[in-house]
Amino acid sequence: MHVLVTGGTGHIGSYIISELVAAGHEVTGLARSDKSAAVVSTLGAKVRRGDISDLDGLKAAAAASGGVIHVAHRQDLLPVGGIDAVAAAEVQVMLAYGEALAGTGKPLVVSGSIGSPMNLGWAPPGAQLLDRPATEEDPALPAGDAHRGSLRVRNVVELTVIGLAARGGGAVLDRADPHYRAQHDRQCRVPPTAD
Repeated sequence: MHVLVTGGTGHIGSYIISELVAAGHEVTGLARSDKSAAVVSTLGAKVRRGDISDLDGLKAAAAASGGVIHVAHRQDLLPVGGIDAVAAAEVQVMLAYGEALAGTGKPLVVSGSIGSPMNLGWAPPGAQLLDRPATEEDPALPAGDAHRGSLRVRNVVELTVIGLAARGGGAVLDRADPHYRAQHDRQCRVPPTAD
């Protein structure tokens, strides 16, 4: 299968590319700089120059693939527009994927955060705080002022992806544990208990 991966030079994305290539998939990584292109190439993937801010380019790349794994986000917007600008940009990216992949049966896998549901020590009014790690079975929270910081962004993105899936878009949300340990992970935030 030919898979487009965004965020392929990041913590999770570099692992995803390596695993897909090792499994025999054809992988294309989106790269916005020469440095990123070199990393994507070193991981064994083809390079497609571009940026997730270019929605038309993103739609074309998604349409040319057999499926998309999206693990990128617009960190560049934080200093100029804050977390709300990041959320707005992410929603537009999800909608662009939805448009490009609608009716094709091609999968869209989007990485959320296992911390998205209420397991971070607070819950919005009327919601129950989880006393355990969230799982795929836990619903996304509604977005709004009660949800702060990156949690709010993840909620907005999750709800958009869930909406695409409900319309038959082949969208899947993966809530990634930010504390996982991969063999290539040299900056693990939680010490491994076993290799």
